[in-house]
Amino acid sequence: MSELPVSVEPEGEEYATACSCCGRPIYWGHGWLMSEGKSLAAFWYQWSEGHVGRFCLGVARFDGQDRLIPGVVCISAEIRDEALHYGVYEREQAPWPDFGAFGAVAEREHALHDKESLFALVDAITANDPRLSSRILASGLHS
Repeated sequence: MSELPVSVEPEGEEYATACSCCGRPIYWGHGWLMSEGKSLAAFWYQWSEGHVGRFCLGVARFDGQDRLIPGVVCISAEIRDEALHYGVYEREQAPWPDFGAFGAVAEREHALHDKESLFALVDAITANDPRLSSRILASGLHS
């Protein structure tokens, strides 16, 4: 991923709901990770202000011909020990039931078949989307 020029194109406005356990805002957004006019991924995020340093991503991946790869991967992310740690949710534990036209949540085992590529996409999203990167840096992780 580091050899490809990438950019994030936010889609729509970020919106907020209230967390059921602490009442603080949960911010939701959507965007696209692009490279040279092609989609690398569509993504959705959920950032809870009341659970600092923890957030979720849904990532729909595309192949080199701009075709959707079946199964949207749901990622858990946490800032701890001065690092960003990722995990992949099991389908039943994912914070989203499905992604409409993008399809169902991928099974964890299937999602991890190409984990190096998957986590490179996730790194590119978190580094290039200012809505996420600014919150990550504000939570104490340094670039």
